[in-house]
Amino acid sequence: MALLEATVGASRLLWGADGEVDLGVTRDGGRLHIEIDVIEQRSVYTGSTPCGFFVGGRRVWAEVEVAERSLLDLLDRLTDVAQRAEAEHETNVARDVPPFAGTLWPSDRLCLRPLGAGGAAGRDIVLWKAALRPSLEFAAQEQEARFFRLRFEALVDVDEAGRARLARFGDWEIAPTYMFVGGA
Repeated sequence: MALLEATVGASRLLWGADGEVDLGVTRDGGRLHIEIDVIEQRSVYTGSTPCGFFVGGRRVWAEVEVAERSLLDLLDRLTDVAQRAEAEHETNVARDVPPFAGTLWPSDRLCLRPLGAGGAAGRDIVLWKAALRPSLEFAAQEQEARFFRLRFEALVDVDEAGRARLARFGDWEIAPTYMFVGGA
């Protein structure tokens, strides 16, 4: 059950909580999805008529198109591809795709900062712990510039104070209020 599917305006993609990296500007904005799974509560008195709903889970993801600023740069930062360089020739670089299951897929904070926000965080869309879904799709070619569709999915993150967080709209420096119960 989708709660929200919204188009967001052109935004700057900022990746990482420590040492934030600018991944460039989205092409024509993107799509933000919020999905909430609900489970119907029924009673012997109401029969098949629901008398309440329980939240079974939440999913948040953003789909954006980015220019091929450097596909290899995106691979290095957003996947588990290992980069190697020759000792004698540092410009000769190779990327190795690991063949094994069980490698940890990179995740970090993703911030979509609307263009024209003047650097203010008040209109940001933040996925506290986002991971790139493993599908890089070629989108379009305009005058030799290529674009790629990316899908970032939010994972549950727990901050230093033990508060759980998934996504935020608005100023990301305001502390969340939800306390995390259980293990992550």
